Amino acid sequence: MRLQGAKDSWALEHKKRDWEVPTDADLFGPDGYIRQKPTCPQGGAYTLGPVGQLVTCSIPGHTL
Repeated sequence: MRLQGAKDSWALEHKKRDWEVPTDADLFGPDGYIRQKPTCPQGGAYTLGPVGQLVTCSIPGHTL
């Protein structure tokens, strides 16, 4: 997913460790990796989480 790719790119470019968590400002915006934060088509909320973990959704069982 694009969201995970943006997080991975941020971590690589900024030499982040597995426990560090990007903020929305780190990834989204005119100068970010993605212009607008994606929204879940099922109405859930995405959680970026630490670099060492995959992005998750608040909808149980929703895979990205």
